[in-house]
Amino acid sequence: MESGKFQNFQFHWDQSKIHDRTRFSKEEQSGLVLSNENKTVKRKERFQGDDYPSIRILGDKSIESAIGNDKTNFHIEWKIKINQSHGFIEIGIMNPAQQHTFLLKSFKDEVQIEKEGNLETIKFGETFTVNDVITVRIEGNQDGSTMTLHYLKNDVYVGAPFKDIPIASFYPMVGLNDNDDEITLN
Repeated sequence: MESGKFQNFQFHWDQSKIHDRTRFSKEEQSGLVLSNENKTVKRKERFQGDDYPSIRILGDKSIESAIGNDKTNFHIEWKIKINQSHGFIEIGIMNPAQQHTFLLKSFKDEVQIEKEGNLETIKFGETFTVNDVITVRIEGNQDGSTMTLHYLKNDVYVGAPFKDIPIASFYPMVGLNDNDDEITLN
């Protein structure tokens, strides 16, 4: 897979786009802390036991905003460095309006599709941990209405577990589960 044709998708994590599904989601204090001009996200437990499920945060720009009018010939990517992990980090894309998520799990060699509360888990890839850099690449398919999601780990191609994803309002997404889990846009 040629890396030269992929453009770096510039975005920041958006404090207003946090999806907190924990039992403490109604608390005033957020379970995520942003720093480094909103490029770094760190998980902070609010109370003992505030660790499941992961809290997800989305980027401030949709993928659609990056691809322009040519939906058949776009190639974008972003990189996420794992600064701290206790084993459960999610990296992918999410459409919050349709409750549709495609993600790679750090602790298992699996990817997951979530759609309106239904889960599908697929064996894929390999685990990742502290100091690994995960690259997410998205390219438009020739039909002009779908896209393919690729993953790389430390610049080594892992594969494309998700093909024919409808081009819709998807955003870059990470999910952090445990206290002090931390990632940075690279």
